[in-house]
Amino acid sequence: MRKYLPKSTINCTLAKEKEVYKLILLRPFELWFQKQQTKEQLQIVQRLQMLSQGHLGLYKILDKNLLELKWKNGRRVYLSFIPESKIVVLLGGNKNGQDKDIRSAQTLCKDYHKQNQKN
Repeated sequence: MRKYLPKSTINCTLAKEKEVYKLILLRPFELWFQKQQTKEQLQIVQRLQMLSQGHLGLYKILDKNLLELKWKNGRRVYLSFIPESKIVVLLGGNKNGQDKDIRSAQTLCKDYHKQNQKN
């Protein structure tokens, strides 16, 4: 089983649930994020901050634990909501590599959940 240790965490409150959620940024997301232009990084950070106001924006539910945040320019960020008030930010990508990114995000999601069931 792969180990994807989170490098960063961010606390935010989802307005509708009045609950504090911890955003856990996995290393594959961070590596992708670092390759983005400064303007794109700001857009991504703003979108993740929107979660703190209870707004997901344009998104698609891919399966039970996996959600895709979508941008009109084709950018994608994959998330997993965890009942213990956590949101795991798994991976980023774009429309051109979407099928591969979804498969990778599903693997990351399953691995993360398996690792954390033991802890």
